[in-house]
Amino acid sequence: MQFIKQAIKQAIKSSVNFFDRLPLYARFGVALLFPVIVIVWISVFNILELRQSVAQLSRLTTDLKLVTEAGQLVGNLQQERGYSVLSLKSGDPKFQQRLSTSRQASSQQLQQLQQALAETPVDDQQSAIYKNLVEILRSLARLDDIRERVDNRSVTAGQIVGYFSAPVDQFNAQISRLSRDTNVSSFARQLNAYFILNRLRELLGQERVLIGTALSDGSIEHHQLRDLIYLTGRQHSLLVGLQNQTQYADKINLVATSTDLRAELVESDQPARLLSETELDNWFVQQTKLIEQVQQVENRIIASIQQQAGDAYASAHNELWRYLIISPLALFSSLFFAWLIVRFVKRRMLLLDKVFMHSHDRITVSDAEGNIVDVNPAFTRMTGYSKEEVLGRNPRFLQSGRQDKAFYKAMWESIIR
Repeated sequence: MQFIKQAIKQAIKSSVNFFDRLPLYARFGVALLFPVIVIVWISVFNILELRQSVAQLSRLTTDLKLVTEAGQLVGNLQQERGYSVLSLKSGDPKFQQRLSTSRQASSQQLQQLQQALAETPVDDQQSAIYKNLVEILRSLARLDDIRERVDNRSVTAGQIVGYFSAPVDQFNAQISRLSRDTNVSSFARQLNAYFILNRLRELLGQERVLIGTALSDGSIEHHQLRDLIYLTGRQHSLLVGLQNQTQYADKINLVATSTDLRAELVESDQPARLLSETELDNWFVQQTKLIEQVQQVENRIIASIQQQAGDAYASAHNELWRYLIISPLALFSSLFFAWLIVRFVKRRMLLLDKVFMHSHDRITVSDAEGNIVDVNPAFTRMTGYSKEEVLGRNPRFLQSGRQDKAFYKAMWESIIR
């Protein structure tokens, strides 16, 4: 242990001696090296962190755009699903006309989503949202085929529901993924609310198909009533969850004409009579209005998220550019002022060196222990000792013997002070 301590002390002493032998500019350079490295490291770290934040917000903005387009397509597919089933079951030209209009809206929104995917920046195409949406669109390649089968009445209502419900559930899963993956808590809560609303809208859409089919048939099966009870419970459960996520939950009221029929069907001993007393078209319109009410709340939430994400991206982007500009300027300014200080000190040292070297007075420089570290030429001329002979020695060897100890004691006390 003692050997290690001695080795450390010797290493420190050697380092100090080496440092002392360096030119002035080199000593300043070594002294400034560490703080410069720290400043550069902090600047680079902050720049990389800000750049990552900008990239995350950029990807979030892109994903929000894609998810919004997908959410609009979900609404169109839900409506087309309902009209397809009712057109098949009832054969009413009124529903066939609405189905045609709904198909046009679905096709238009499908093209908009495809265009949004095509315009997505290459860097953002690596996100899971983008890749999954591309796969979901491939599953819609049979859309024209299923439409033709609906027109030819060569498909069942169950097949229609199964075909349209699959991409709807897949789109909703992407909204859920976005709410889970985002690192910004304020966005995560609102995105989760948006996901809940999408699920609620889908449950209301399933209810629209279920009761619409029952109204068209004039009867409702036991398993359909069981499904209706399940849908009712899930809707209320989602509303409770929505109240914890957003202040917009109170904008949705599930107590409407359409939901009154649902409650009566669940509780009635004669559901067939209730169905016969209800006009299909009026009920369908009321249920559609309820679904549109949910979608309006969705639109308000997603608009708020997009605004916040856009503001956050702009703020982070501006902060990044400020850091990229200010940090190098601050570093170069510090180095410039350090150079000015070195230049001033060097000039002063040169001036002092000239005074030291050309003075006619004998000058001796010693360290704190009293050992000589430097002498001027006048010292050599007056004493006859060369510089090499006196370096490291104590000046007491020059005592003339004419003064007593009290004189030297007083002298050293004065020097030390």
